[in-house]
Amino acid sequence: MSSPAASSPVVRTHRARAVIAQYGGHNHRMVRLLPVRQAAALVFPKVFFPGSTPYVGVLRLHGEWPQVGVPVGLLLSTGMVKLMSRVTGSSFDTWGWRVPFLASVVAVGLYVRLRVLESPALRSTRTRCHRNN
Repeated sequence: MSSPAASSPVVRTHRARAVIAQYGGHNHRMVRLLPVRQAAALVFPKVFFPGSTPYVGVLRLHGEWPQVGVPVGLLLSTGMVKLMSRVTGSSFDTWGWRVPFLASVVAVGLYVRLRVLESPALRSTRTRCHRNN
């Protein structure tokens, strides 16, 4: 049972204000963002409504790669730690942990050197420099 003071109109009013402040206090920020979201949806409809483009499958495929990268990286790093701890044995703590880092530097360096093409502006600058020398 509640006391007579708890059911007074003043207490009920304060409770109602507390409930409104609790649920409405943060919602006013969301309401202020509605016009911004509506304007962004008008300006960038392809981002907000990707189903309206014929490239939905391509967008989904490219959108999934960031989600896949973390688990794949964790699996690769765990595999390298297991491999190197078996290969180096008790000396893993002293020098074995450095090998995967060096291998990744070499692999990334080779990939960049062999696969990434130089820009046409850099090529033309190089040819001009070689002609002048």
